[in-house]
Amino acid sequence: MPLQYSMGMPELWISGDSEAEGQIALFVIHYSGLSSPAAIEWGTQDGEAKGQTGISPDGADYIPTGSNGWIMIGGSGSIAVPVQTLDDGEPNEGFAGKDFSLLASVYEPNTEGGNLAASNSDIILETEAQQRFCTCNCGCGNVEASVDQATGAATVGDGKGPVPDAFSYNSSQRPHPMVNVLDTLSSTVASATNIEAQLSLLDLSGNTVWSGAPVYYSPAGYTQGQQVDFAGQIDASGLADGNYESVMTITENYPNGQVPIIRGYGQWVGIQNRDNSPYGSGWAPHNVDRLVIQSGGMAAGVSLEDGSGNVYFFEQNGDGVYAPPDDSPQFASLVKNQDGTFTLTMLDHSTEQFSGAGLLTKSTDKDGNWLDYSYNNDTTLAAVQDNVGRTTAFAYSGGYLASSTDFAGCTTSYVITGGQLTKITRPDPGDGEAQQVTTLGYDPATGLLDAITDSDGTTSLTYSQWRAVTKIVRPDNTSTEYNTLLSAGRAVNNGGICGGGVSGGG
Repeated sequence: MPLQYSMGMPELWISGDSEAEGQIALFVIHYSGLSSPAAIEWGTQDGEAKGQTGISPDGADYIPTGSNGWIMIGGSGSIAVPVQTLDDGEPNEGFAGKDFSLLASVYEPNTEGGNLAASNSDIILETEAQQRFCTCNCGCGNVEASVDQATGAATVGDGKGPVPDAFSYNSSQRPHPMVNVLDTLSSTVASATNIEAQLSLLDLSGNTVWSGAPVYYSPAGYTQGQQVDFAGQIDASGLADGNYESVMTITENYPNGQVPIIRGYGQWVGIQNRDNSPYGSGWAPHNVDRLVIQSGGMAAGVSLEDGSGNVYFFEQNGDGVYAPPDDSPQFASLVKNQDGTFTLTMLDHSTEQFSGAGLLTKSTDKDGNWLDYSYNNDTTLAAVQDNVGRTTAFAYSGGYLASSTDFAGCTTSYVITGGQLTKITRPDPGDGEAQQVTTLGYDPATGLLDAITDSDGTTSLTYSQWRAVTKIVRPDNTSTEYNTLLSAGRAVNNGGICGGGVSGGG
């Protein structure tokens, strides 16, 4: 993994071929913000990285090939450095099973202090080849369920392995997000008839796209100036993906025609709707991000759906720049390219490329490994190929996912019934063992996943009336209970839960 160092503007980092198994591995030294001229040196070393680097000494186990080991350059760019393994001066069996370090440093002779980046940066070669987009052969396993303790959402992966699952389930993608606001009651609240909480949702043009029933609370027990946390739940099942503004209106109603006291609170809400997903309701390709381009009178920008249930809004500034969310420091920039495509860059120098329609077309990690994504005409995922040439392909029937086949020819089949993923069958292991089969059950009222049955037995999930997981019981009869902090239709103050909200009545 590359280490980046920077003192002021200059930067230097290394990406490498973490899949290398033969005698040649290709590394790339990246640099930016260098004065001109500047000298970049690199070398190889089979021991601990030490001091200024240069050409490998005679007898080293590795040598840079096709280069003299240094270059005079300035500005920004990259240098390709192929490296060959040696054994007593002769090429050996290759990189497989070995750890390796490439070292690099930069020297700026016209800058006060000379070498601004005297520390070494190195990359440790990960020589165990792993398929980075997994369906089965890289580690089949039973489906596992977990809970997002902040939201109470159920999250489920379709298998266990050393790399991400091909598909995952998130109950928050059957969208009913919770919204809470901290309100300060007026000095006259004790004489109010009731306290009314009304939750609405607006699109970026300011149009109301959803409005919930008002909830009424008795003012008994509340005092002037008291801070109360009001919570409500949005039914976003009929809404398109993207960023919306929620508006919570708190009204203190008074008797005898007195003027009510009204306070309003707005906040952004990201919606990721997988109710009608071609992979099954609530299911989606894991870690396959997507952009939703939005515009309106209130704001314009791009919503990033990160493939794990999160939505991040990049607001477009007047100069056309998309500003990363303030609470998401992992993002460096989102840029719309001249051809209409988008490039997302992370602070660790990993990148994602998106089509003009927002589909992820390529992801490159900080080590330079990449995945290419292709799609069918209906935007369903057709195939994923990694930088070693290994491809995972997906087949569909009647508009729904039917199977996935990895580069080794192993096929996992999926059964989708009534829009719900109900069965996953792993490939025949070919060793006399039975194929791994998982069946999935859903609550008939809410449509939420509530049962997972495989060779270990059944895992059951129980939800509250607010669609938050309250309990998981595993096949060995062990269980975990969950208590989500926010509950719709309730007002919470410093002393706990107060009042009994009643929808639609005074």
